[in-house]
Amino acid sequence: MKKTLMTIAALLVAAGMVMVSCQKPAPKDDNALVDDNTPGDNTGDNTGDNTGDNTDDKTPASLKGSNYYLIVFDGTTYETIKDKVVADYRPDNAAKNLYVWEGTYVGGEASGLSFYGTTEGWVCLKVTSVGWSGAGWNINNKEGAVPDWVKMKNLATDTDKYYLHVGYKGAANDAHILQLNYGGAKYTFAVGEGSLEDSGVSYSAIAPVNNGGKFDSREWNEYEVKLSDMGIDFSKDSTDDNVFVCLSGGTTGKEINLDAVFIYKK
Repeated sequence: MKKTLMTIAALLVAAGMVMVSCQKPAPKDDNALVDDNTPGDNTGDNTGDNTGDNTDDKTPASLKGSNYYLIVFDGTTYETIKDKVVADYRPDNAAKNLYVWEGTYVGGEASGLSFYGTTEGWVCLKVTSVGWSGAGWNINNKEGAVPDWVKMKNLATDTDKYYLHVGYKGAANDAHILQLNYGGAKYTFAVGEGSLEDSGVSYSAIAPVNNGGKFDSREWNEYEVKLSDMGIDFSKDSTDDNVFVCLSGGTTGKEINLDAVFIYKK
C-alpha cells in the first residue's frame, strides 16, 4: 500500500489534499491527515457539558472514566485526563496517520466550539465527486516495548465496562458509517439521521445518548457503544491496520464532523 505522508503545512497549500482540523488546528497537529491513493475497505447544545451529567463540578460523564484509548481528542481536554490515557492513537504524521482513500474526502469548514466546548479543531471532512468515500486512522507502530496495537489487548478483560465514545455533528437526514477494527474483526454502525448502505448492507443510525435519544443537527450528538456488544475478541493478536474508519457514501458535499472519539472504561 503506497501512502504519501504530508505535514499540516503542506496540506494547506497542496491542491486536493485535506486539512483535518479545518480552521482550528489542534496543538501538536494531533489530527494531521494525509492522502492515501490505495483503495480502502469501503465494504460505515454545544456547551461542553453535553453528556447529561448534571453534577456540581460540571465535568462531563465521559471524562470521569478511566483507561482512555484516544482516536480523536482535543489538546485542551487531553490535559484534564492525560494521567488516565493508556494509548494515544491520534495521528502524529509518523507511526499514526489519518488516511483519506483515493481523494474521496476534502477538508470541510469547522465552525463553533468542539465537542467539549473548546475552540480547537476536530475532524471535518467533505465528500468529493469520486462516487464513494472513506478514511482510516492507521496504526503502524512496530517500535518500542509495547506497540500501540498490543495495548488494546487489555480491553479483553472487561469488555462489558468499556465503551466506544463518539461525538458527531452533521446535517439532518445524513447518515455516516463508522467502524472499529481489531484483530481482523470489525464492528460497523451508523451515526446521524436515516441510513447508509455499504456493500449491499444498510445501516440505520443508532440513537445518541444525549438530546433525549434524538438526533439534533444543530449541536453535537453523543454516541456510546459497549465493547461487549461488538463481538470482537480483543484477546487476539492484531497487525498494523486501521483502528477506526469512517464512510460517508458518494453524495458530493456531504460532511462529517467527528470529535471525542475514544474508548474508555466506566
